[in-house]
Amino acid sequence: MKELITAQKDSKLVIGENTTLKNIKLKRATSVYVAKDCKSSLVEKLKIYEPLGVQLIQTEKSSEELAILLRKDFKIAVVAILL
Repeated sequence: MKELITAQKDSKLVIGENTTLKNIKLKRATSVYVAKDCKSSLVEKLKIYEPLGVQLIQTEKSSEELAILLRKDFKIAVVAILL
């Protein structure tokens, strides 16, 4: 989880499904963190892009816990770390 905080400080963190998928398609994302309570349909979408070199990491934190960790006032299901 330290990677997420470091990436946020360096402005290399993308939050949300649409922006994460966009950055994966543009080959800008290196790692994608998924909350444990994320929809299975979204996880399946993300698994399609693993051959592009994206590391998919299932966290043990819920979307509410990710929001608290990243100091946001909304639930976070998916975050990506950019190059």
